[in-house]
Amino acid sequence: MYARYGGYRIIAEFDAGLKDPLYLDMMDAGLWFMYDRKLSSGHMTGYERDRWVQAHGDVRTSFDRIVEVAPPEHHVVAIDLRPGGSLIVAKLGPGPLDNQFHIERTAERTYGAFP
Repeated sequence: MYARYGGYRIIAEFDAGLKDPLYLDMMDAGLWFMYDRKLSSGHMTGYERDRWVQAHGDVRTSFDRIVEVAPPEHHVVAIDLRPGGSLIVAKLGPGPLDNQFHIERTAERTYGAFP
């Protein structure tokens, strides 16, 4: 798999817009290689993104695996933090280095959201 991915990347350096079926097969294999390793679409080049969209649709849902979840209806949560206090409101994975989003109460008694 590494050889196919490397071969595709070398060819892409010279002609990323090539439409040869063998090249496109190598590119697709390279994209699946990235997908299987759970890389985000931020690691894609523009031509890789275009190819993925052509074959699979929107990268947000099909490559990045982002699923929109609506908040429950009529669900209100009161947040009462002391100044300087913060609360984790979202975590994008189980690992300790995964993105976390916090709500923090500032000294001016306003709230801010921070990654």
